[in-house]
Amino acid sequence: MAGSPHSQTASSPHSPHSHASSQMAPSVPRKRRVNRPENEEVAAWLFLKHRSMAEQQPGGLPEHQGHALSTAYRCVCATNVPIRTFGDLARLRGVEDWVVHLLKDSLPGSTLDLPQENPPTFVSVAPSDLHQHLGDLLKTEKGADVVFEVDGHTFAAHRCVLAARSPVFSAELFGGMKEGNTAGAVRIDEMEAEVFKALLWFVYTDSLQVTEEEDEDVMCQHLLVAADRYGMERLKSICEEKLCKFVNAATIATILTLAEQHHCDGLKKACSRFLGSPANLRALLDSDGFDHLSRSCPLVAKNLIAMSALV
Repeated sequence: MAGSPHSQTASSPHSPHSHASSQMAPSVPRKRRVNRPENEEVAAWLFLKHRSMAEQQPGGLPEHQGHALSTAYRCVCATNVPIRTFGDLARLRGVEDWVVHLLKDSLPGSTLDLPQENPPTFVSVAPSDLHQHLGDLLKTEKGADVVFEVDGHTFAAHRCVLAARSPVFSAELFGGMKEGNTAGAVRIDEMEAEVFKALLWFVYTDSLQVTEEEDEDVMCQHLLVAADRYGMERLKSICEEKLCKFVNAATIATILTLAEQHHCDGLKKACSRFLGSPANLRALLDSDGFDHLSRSCPLVAKNLIAMSALV
């Protein structure tokens, strides 16, 4: 390669034709393309290290050092193997051990973050089971200090947990909207018992309850409404993401209405994509569901009618 240690020896004042004790490496090689993007940082370090060492020594680097750095740089650029540890670098053919040690010694304070070889593991840390413990707390009702009455059913829960997870529950249970006391239950209107149960489960475990596949879209619709009502944005996003997969001719009117009323931009985009098909748009306009959409979201219905006139 032009600019490599061997290509410049003819013009170098310190070429191999000089006495061995005074042999010096020529200038650093030109930059090369790095085959693996994740190796670019290591390659850049080698290139800059070679250049800085050559500039710091009058007359340039000793030839063996310059050759070793150039070779290591070429190997890193050419390899298709990701270099994630010093061991990976040392295993590259042509990379001398002292270059690896030079890299290790230069890392403190450097922006390069090449990890050391993983040390042996003596302790196995179990994954977090906080959600299981809180789920058990909900199931056993141990220490519960508030009761909710929903659609003829009662649910015991813990004020602090609810307040920590929902700003609306926090206001209702501890703020100016405070409801319920040790003697009476908090009544929840306009929500089915199964939906509130699923909402509580998410509050305690940050996960959805397993439901029958054929009921999943309906439960997600109800939970989205509940999540919006109680300011639980993560739950709302989860339901919105799931409902995007249920958009079809049978559900489009209901889901589009839901997306519009609860400001679900992603879900509206999924509906718009579905209605981008003239056949799907015509099917919606001819369906009974369009009447409901027209009453709930008249502007959306008007825009759909206008869109149909263009196709």
